[in-house]
Amino acid sequence: MQKRVALYARESLDGCSIADQVVDLTKIAESKNGSVVKIYVDQTIFYEKNPDSGIGFRDLCEASEQNAFDLIMVWSTDRIGRSLQEFVSFLQAVQKQNIDLYFHKQDLDTTLPSGQALFSVCGIFADFERAIIAERVSAGHQRALGQGKTLGRPRTSQEVEDQIRQYRDQGMGMRKIAAALKVGVSVVQRVISSDS
Repeated sequence: MQKRVALYARESLDGCSIADQVVDLTKIAESKNGSVVKIYVDQTIFYEKNPDSGIGFRDLCEASEQNAFDLIMVWSTDRIGRSLQEFVSFLQAVQKQNIDLYFHKQDLDTTLPSGQALFSVCGIFADFERAIIAERVSAGHQRALGQGKTLGRPRTSQEVEDQIRQYRDQGMGMRKIAAALKVGVSVVQRVISSDS
């Protein structure tokens, strides 16, 4: 069965034109029993401060969410995203949709066992990023506590809590109490449940 192939080409500084990228990738797609169903192109380099920069890439990402193809072929890994984080996010998104990838310059092909390692490495980077974020958040909390700061939302004043109880005793509903006192329904619920 023929694979539905999407090509992505982007202008770059390495001298390989978009036309050359498309011609070469089309030949490779045909050799892999693929049929090119769509070609996505970005004429400008991602790093330019240009609102039109990356429209082709965004369209490619949206189409991949719709499972519009089975394989995405790109000239080089540096054509995808503006950062490692964006690259890893893209890999995770296409893997989730069971779409394979082929990067010509790096000879990476996720239809082959050796290329599948790319997805494994992608998962490692994602875990690493989550661990770093969690570590930074924890360090920030510890620093704030060490400086005597109170974390979380400010406590509701005793006066407001007493008014909540008073309104509740009068048979008022939680939403009405919240609206009357300009507090969240969750605040009203917390005060009422603490009394039960």
